Amino acid sequence: MTNRGDSSVAWKEEVLHRFSTDGDATKWNKMYGAETGTFDDHFFRIRRDRTLAFVAEHFTKDSKLLDLGCGAGPVITPLRDQGYSCVGLDYSADMLGFSRQRMESVGVRPDRLIRGDSTRLPFPDDSFDGVICLGVISYIRDYTAVLKEIFRILRPGGTAIISFRNRFNLILWDPWQTLKLCVRSALRRPLAPNTHIGRFLDYREVDDRCRAVGLQYHDFWGIGFGPLRVFGKRILPHRLAVPFSDAFTRGVASRSQGFERRFSDVSVWLYRKATGAHAREGDRVVATADPSDRSAA
Repeated sequence: MTNRGDSSVAWKEEVLHRFSTDGDATKWNKMYGAETGTFDDHFFRIRRDRTLAFVAEHFTKDSKLLDLGCGAGPVITPLRDQGYSCVGLDYSADMLGFSRQRMESVGVRPDRLIRGDSTRLPFPDDSFDGVICLGVISYIRDYTAVLKEIFRILRPGGTAIISFRNRFNLILWDPWQTLKLCVRSALRRPLAPNTHIGRFLDYREVDDRCRAVGLQYHDFWGIGFGPLRVFGKRILPHRLAVPFSDAFTRGVASRSQGFERRFSDVSVWLYRKATGAHAREGDRVVATADPSDRSAA
């Protein structure tokens, strides 16, 4: 029988494989290097662009930023190119290799890239003005540990940008899934737990966990709707699903943030660490790297 520790190790090993060159690392790199036509890629590029726009509007070049789960560098590269002080951390050495290549391709010095575990970050308390964490928590078995670390390393008044894919988008656009949800609601049964790597998450659970560790809700962005499915199988090609989603967003969803929060595909939640807030003593991690040290990588 596999014990909990063994399964946690197996989970991490599978994540490493997923984000290796033998897995999906090359796909993720290409997604941000060209206008690939898939439905999911379209939303992820919008997520990148909105994140960059938010940073440009709300942070100065003196702000200390962490791109947590920086992957192939789609966010940290343009930020560094624009003169922002940003550290990148990722669990995958292969993804960090792509990040270095992306930086070099635009003439950015490929430093301040650290391989590390997002559940035990190698930074002191109150290190960063902003933490960007896009898509990471779906790949962490117990992502509460990541949220605690984000809270710990944020300076009071700092902002965290946390994104994941929303489970209820899948339910809305598949009549079979909608019917099952209605039956469960009528019987007052909770949704079955979703435990696979890269899982879509229940936004209510994520919000509850963020607040529980001390993060305060600030804002929300919803990106994308659909595609239409029947029994989990897509019925529209990407070339039709993308304009359908864009039209639906303009015509319906943009009029109600509540609707976007419940049903958009990519959920982006913004939280802040209250001024005067401090990390709980039990959550502290010994620091092994200074985010202001350019030689840390």
